Amino acid sequence: MNQINREVKIGTETYYDNYTVKRTKKETLLIIGKAVTLDIVKRKVYFNVSGTLSDRIKDLTFICDLFQNKNLWIGNMLVIKDIEELDESYIYFSFLKDIKSLLDYFNVNYDLDMDKLTDNQLKFLDLLIRKVLYNEEKVLQKHFKEILQEFKTTFGHLEIANLNITVIIEIDNNENITIKTFDNFDAKKVRAVRENVEFDTSIYSILTSNDFVKSSNLNFENLSNSIKNIPLNENYADQVNTTILELIKAYDIDNKLEICLKTALDLCHWLENYDKESLIYKLNRLQIIKRMRELSEEEISFLIKTKQSNNLTDEILCGICILLDSKFEFQSFFQMLSPEKQKMFREYPIYSLK
Repeated sequence: MNQINREVKIGTETYYDNYTVKRTKKETLLIIGKAVTLDIVKRKVYFNVSGTLSDRIKDLTFICDLFQNKNLWIGNMLVIKDIEELDESYIYFSFLKDIKSLLDYFNVNYDLDMDKLTDNQLKFLDLLIRKVLYNEEKVLQKHFKEILQEFKTTFGHLEIANLNITVIIEIDNNENITIKTFDNFDAKKVRAVRENVEFDTSIYSILTSNDFVKSSNLNFENLSNSIKNIPLNENYADQVNTTILELIKAYDIDNKLEICLKTALDLCHWLENYDKESLIYKLNRLQIIKRMRELSEEEISFLIKTKQSNNLTDEILCGICILLDSKFEFQSFFQMLSPEKQKMFREYPIYSLK
């Protein structure tokens, strides 16, 4: 097969910059995009849509435009005309555009790999479209609970092919179902309990490192803004610090998630402005920075000076030694911890830097 760099046009609209020629003893085929094959000898066009959602929308846009305009040009040559229309192409094209609108509603940041969709996932997509885009409440309520069990979600992720769409699903006493993203959830804050004390926290604070890694539709700027819109107190600050650690863990799981580090650093600065004396906040900021670059002389000097302070716990000393790359000292302090505290320390993201 040979790739030819020549424009493929319908009327004056250019859809592709190249096509592929496949020759056999009996036929010469032009392969255009991922869906269209043109038989030059028989003067016929064949369609086999495949690929991601964006691939299919692009190819179906081309196909439907071809049906309407009838003429296909390659370069300055009219290759074929008077193509017979296929009604099912328009129906499928409409379905694909609905899927795109649905994913836009959920703020999905990734392309959907349509080739990986199961039959049940296609059925579920159709139900979501009818619910979210066309508000067909009864249809969804009838089938939703049964299908929802397969996707393993209450709050969580709708697993659809390669996507994990993070949603909040509410079912009221009348079994009316509401599906929302974190970004369009009405209650931007919820009540949490820490040591028998209730306090306000962001809805985003329920997310863990695995949620950050899996999600195809989280907006981290909205996450940061939601958290910072709630006034800090001691309990809420501890909750935010936990979210920071989860963001760091997410980056350690997948180093492509630099946005997790940047968001964690932003929240660290916010906590430090709230409590400028907190050593925990400073060390968390430095462990984030250490993942981004080497520590500066000033930062190293701060750690060395701090390590010489009195009344530091062995856990804090372990963290400082890790940041200073003092492996021998780290082992010495780590051995002073009880087995339970050693197990707990291993769960901290700073441990992965040792």
